[in-house]
Amino acid sequence: MANILHFPVVVREDGGVADPDAGKLPGPSAYVLYKRLVHATTVSVCAWGSLTVLSSSKILQPSWFTDVLVGAAMVAAVPMMVIRAWAGIKDRAETREGYTSLPRRRKDLPQRDPYLGEVIREAGADYLPKDEFFAVRDRAKALAERLRL
Repeated sequence: MANILHFPVVVREDGGVADPDAGKLPGPSAYVLYKRLVHATTVSVCAWGSLTVLSSSKILQPSWFTDVLVGAAMVAAVPMMVIRAWAGIKDRAETREGYTSLPRRRKDLPQRDPYLGEVIREAGADYLPKDEFFAVRDRAKALAERLRL
């Protein structure tokens, strides 16, 4: 198996790749959760924006349909709030463990890639340039997806 990442991947004696979650907390990283938060926020803002435009343009009159739209908009906001809380908890847990998965935070801690947990920036080192971080992130995500098959 070719090493598609620019940092070392641990290969076991039997030729397999070591546990991709070694060295990081279980579950999605804070980076992945904040990325999901952006998606949930987009859905929620679109739902509330559509409702606002429709109601201010007098297209929607108070009816059962309006009630359904308001309910849907409120339901769309729930995942956003849950993911925001989860991401904050995960960020603090990563900090307690002595690392971060976020690209522009906590320069005093080593940065691990958000999918495999490999160290991609040592503590105190300059932040990775965006294009380099995105390249590492994309390769790590692709490898993590292949390992989870």
